[in-house]
Amino acid sequence: MMGASSYALRIPGTTDEYVVHRQVEEDYVFLFDVEAEAAAFAEATRPAYGFLPEVVFVGVSTLRYRMARFKPEHGDQVDVRLGSTGNG
Repeated sequence: MMGASSYALRIPGTTDEYVVHRQVEEDYVFLFDVEAEAAAFAEATRPAYGFLPEVVFVGVSTLRYRMARFKPEHGDQVDVRLGSTGNG
């Protein structure tokens, strides 16, 4: 289960722009329970994005996305609806 805070991948040089997966018309922000897993994912995305996302600890309720791709400490990644009504 996702807690009130998670690790996210922020685009360098921004304060609230995060790496997302766009599916149809919905953005899924990537969230992680474990900092090391977030860092490994950030490093893996570097070639595709051309930059290294910053791993930051965020309050989930402050995010402006409706959906997240969440990787819990144990188990597989799941899609989770967030409480916010915005869309990134």
